[in-house]
Amino acid sequence: MSLTNSKINRIIRLVITGWTLLLALPLHAQTISGRVFDEETGEPLPFVNIVYNSRQEGTVSNIDGYFTVPSAKAAYLRVSYMGYRTQYLDKQHLLQKPLIIRLLPAEIQLQAVNVFPGKNPAETIMEKVLRNRKQNDPDDLNGYRYTAYNRFWITTEPTKKTLFPTDTTAIRLLQRSKKQHLFLIETVSRKNAEKPNREHEEILQSRVSGIQNPSFMLLATQLQSFSVYRNQFQLLNQEFLSPLSRNAIRNYLFLLRDTLYSPEGDSLFVISFQPRKNRNFNGMTGTLHINSNGYAVETFLSRPAHLEKGTPEINIRQKYNRLPDGHWFPLELDTELKFHLNELPGAKSSDSTLNKVQLVGKSRTYLMQREANPVFTAKDFPKNAVTFSGDKQPLPANLQQFRESHTSPLDAETYRVIDSLGRASHLEQKLQTFKSVINGKVPLGPIDWDWKRLVSYNRYEGLKLGLGLETNSGLSRYFSIGGYGTYGFQDKKIRHGEWLNLFPSGYRDLRLQFSYQDENMEIGGNDFLEKRDLFQPEFFRDLLIRHMYATRRYSAKFLFRPLQTLKIQLTGDASDNRFSVIGADSVQKYKLSRVGIQLRFAPGEKTYKAPDGIYTFKPAASEWFLNAYRGVPWLDGQHSYTKLELKGRMKFMLTPSGATHLTIKAGDVTGDVPYPELFNGNGSYTSNFALLAPYSFATMRMNEFISNQYAAVFIRQSLGKLFMHSNTGFHPEILLVQNAGVGKLDDKYRNAYQPSAVDFRKGYLESGLELDNLLPTGLLSYGLGVYYRYGPYALPNSSDNWAFKIGLFLNFQKQ
Repeated sequence: MSLTNSKINRIIRLVITGWTLLLALPLHAQTISGRVFDEETGEPLPFVNIVYNSRQEGTVSNIDGYFTVPSAKAAYLRVSYMGYRTQYLDKQHLLQKPLIIRLLPAEIQLQAVNVFPGKNPAETIMEKVLRNRKQNDPDDLNGYRYTAYNRFWITTEPTKKTLFPTDTTAIRLLQRSKKQHLFLIETVSRKNAEKPNREHEEILQSRVSGIQNPSFMLLATQLQSFSVYRNQFQLLNQEFLSPLSRNAIRNYLFLLRDTLYSPEGDSLFVISFQPRKNRNFNGMTGTLHINSNGYAVETFLSRPAHLEKGTPEINIRQKYNRLPDGHWFPLELDTELKFHLNELPGAKSSDSTLNKVQLVGKSRTYLMQREANPVFTAKDFPKNAVTFSGDKQPLPANLQQFRESHTSPLDAETYRVIDSLGRASHLEQKLQTFKSVINGKVPLGPIDWDWKRLVSYNRYEGLKLGLGLETNSGLSRYFSIGGYGTYGFQDKKIRHGEWLNLFPSGYRDLRLQFSYQDENMEIGGNDFLEKRDLFQPEFFRDLLIRHMYATRRYSAKFLFRPLQTLKIQLTGDASDNRFSVIGADSVQKYKLSRVGIQLRFAPGEKTYKAPDGIYTFKPAASEWFLNAYRGVPWLDGQHSYTKLELKGRMKFMLTPSGATHLTIKAGDVTGDVPYPELFNGNGSYTSNFALLAPYSFATMRMNEFISNQYAAVFIRQSLGKLFMHSNTGFHPEILLVQNAGVGKLDDKYRNAYQPSAVDFRKGYLESGLELDNLLPTGLLSYGLGVYYRYGPYALPNSSDNWAFKIGLFLNFQKQ
């Protein structure tokens, strides 16, 4: 009986297996799969139009060039792509396994058409797309979550220059790139997002060729622009007006290139875009696939319409599809950066190798387990927007299988070679040193040397030489001890400071500090909760300071960060101070004790909590600073007063041509106020021709005015860059400048300190014009500015109302 049952079971298994194979064969034969490549570079082509019959039914290749069409409906293939020659494949070619299609590039010029005999059909479609922006934009969902696999790699590619056998270095670089990448990062992360501004991405696993420090892993997950519907694309300090911005039809020319019909019966409109003639803005050119189901973007492919010399070429590709609930959501994201080596800082443009090889960085993200409008809890959103879990457990089988399907032999060779080189050359230690140097410190074992204190200058102390040292995490991540000393060659004084920092959590955003300073401070100046270094535009005004007071100050400060957008510092200090009233020779002394609070609020700022520190990866569009101090009679303090200070700076787009930068400053002090705690006018005029100091009054003399209440606004409006359509590499930027302020000095302070003191209660006005980005030289660029003073405080001699300035900017400086 058991034998009979065994035979029956075997027969059943054979029957099931046989039928399964028979059913699977026609199912497999129902589709034709292929892949599209660039004939010259061998790179897969994303979002290629594939039409497979006379009814214009078709599809689009994915971000890796793969496509699938139904074999029953496929009579032929028409394969077309902007910038490439269209290729036709008959039915016989469709039987090839694997089906590989290689397209040849073709030089094309987009039609410069601005007027149509009737309504431009592409504009009619785009009007519907713009009307549906809100319902199709994933950023407008109440929330979403997804898991992402990201790859970021660096390689080399040939330029359009002809390679000769004598170009041995270029040939070797290109041959090496066929065997391995120069650098590779892989990450798997899980992201949650919820309106209005809550998001958290957890890096589950990551691998970096040559290094282990998780802080560098952030680069791979944050390079992408998530939504195509944003008004601006921002990447590597470049901003582009999106072809899906609110006023896109006014600024962009759209042309209907083709219409396909999907298997679901939807129309797929292929629309090209480029900036309209005589429009002066940073624009893009490329192709959109618009799905008639909701008039949503299905694919987006773009590059800069005009490429400035010295800036990388940026190619952005995105693919969307519909979730089961009907929402359109990103599926694949791709960003490519091409750096022309001969245009990088320090490169020689005549070097034949650099002319014929370009460095290419590629970031590709695949989104899985996507969900719209999920239910979240507070635990889903920790304080920092990105965290590293350090999870060493294996990935789920589906994620691991997906990763393996997207890797290549180049990846394994990259890890083998670069990991070995990294260990041999101590690459990670060198990168840590570079990171410290950017932050102003040079690590010398367990001690950091503060190179920013080596040389400094102001008009009161003259040239200053100094030395600053502080222990680093090599000694302990829970405390640091530091100090500095400087010598001013004009005032011939040695100044110094010492401090002890305690970090209870091991991170720098929670700090208790005890310090002593013997230092000179600006009379009427301010000290907000921000760094004052050469990366800030206000740095240049610090070079012009000429009125200072001496202070010896003991301080205790407690800094904490309750939100990633908010820093709070509680402070208390006691000081002995000496000052001279401007225009007087006598020296006055006083003791001061203060308690206070300092705030920094940066809405939209995002931070990454890595094992070795907290990093800001998304800067805020605006920053707000508030100081509140109270003079108290403790520790022999002689003055009782209240002081409030405010500063805000923001950046926004009023016109497509350029950004608007706005800075607001205000202050109020009441009570028994010592003279140095009053406010100066924030002027920066030292002579008719001097250094440009943004966000100060260019025509106002230093300490020309004094007040106990003031408010000022500084506006810089970019009108765009000149000669954007030329290839000269000369693209100066025009800015209009408007500054205005008002300040009042109460009589009791004027009588107590300086009867001749003048305020500006009637309103101070000046306007100016700047030409920036003149003579750009790698990290530096130069500018010129001319300003005119008018209104109630215009000077009698009209020539004295003019100021001419020379600007010097770091190209990555915060504007």
